Amino acid sequence: MKKNILSINHINNIYLNQKHAEAYFKYIQTNIINLKEQKLVKSLFPELSSKKCLEIGCAGAIYSKAMLNCNARKVDSLDSSAAMIKIAKESTKSKVNYHHQDINLEFHLKDKYDFICASYVLHYSNNLRKTLTNILTLLNPKGILIFTVPNPQKFNQEENQLYLGEDQLATTFYNHSKENYFTILTPLGTVMKSESNQDIFIVKFQRK
Repeated sequence: MKKNILSINHINNIYLNQKHAEAYFKYIQTNIINLKEQKLVKSLFPELSSKKCLEIGCAGAIYSKAMLNCNARKVDSLDSSAAMIKIAKESTKSKVNYHHQDINLEFHLKDKYDFICASYVLHYSNNLRKTLTNILTLLNPKGILIFTVPNPQKFNQEENQLYLGEDQLATTFYNHSKENYFTILTPLGTVMKSESNQDIFIVKFQRK
């Protein structure tokens, strides 16, 4: 039976509990899979000078800081975890605007963006079409979205678990097929690049 989002969030205490969130952030700064993902994502960044940017899933503001370093005009970030936002704020101070919002609900953002980065986020969507469509409505025409998820070929459809960090804390997520992502994206723009390795599936997309 598919769990509702409240039960998924309850299970994913790794992001909600401050101590666990801090341990997770420390982990993704040293884990080889995460470091490779971060390098790959940053290599696909478009020109961001004077652009409005959004990071979905702040995870310590890794990509928000990269956007600032690329001279973005404005950087916003959203996350469903107040604990993760607290960690991110400590490293970016007032340079990034944070929004406590859940990707499984409607977004309440006033801006449109030239670039959106969603690293290891979309597999937490219990309705991928709704979530991905909502994200794309935040993009300006010709705006770019880059997202990564765990390689869908490694997991069963529907719910799965990963065990993260030194304490092997469980995180529950939904596995969506690559075909599902492409089916949703293709009518709305151009998939500029897609790539997968043993661990990661990454897509760079441009809206019409």
